[in-house]
Amino acid sequence: MAAGQPAEKVTERRRHARKKGLLEAHYELEGRRHRAGVADLGKGGLSLVDVRQPLRVGERLVVWLTLSRRSGAALSLPGRIIWVQQQGVAAWRAGVEFDRLDPAAQRALSFYLWN
Repeated sequence: MAAGQPAEKVTERRRHARKKGLLEAHYELEGRRHRAGVADLGKGGLSLVDVRQPLRVGERLVVWLTLSRRSGAALSLPGRIIWVQQQGVAAWRAGVEFDRLDPAAQRALSFYLWN
């Protein structure tokens, strides 16, 4: 969605349960790294919040997320934008559907979601 255009309507169609809570994340888009929050997380995707630049449905990105402060290891979660909502004058929220995750990322997500 381009800046200045109305936000798209979002219809809930999740295939996986989500764990809600605000996490810090980074994402890479077009070779640049940005900060955002994650409002909820599931095996199939996540919701980015406090995004400071407009995103477009269909764009591919990689989200880095640290689920354990103890280990400090960041998961690399490739995906694509499936919806975008404007949150204010200069902030957006976006739904990310994961691409194929490697087995280690799948295990870490499953452990986090069920504990």
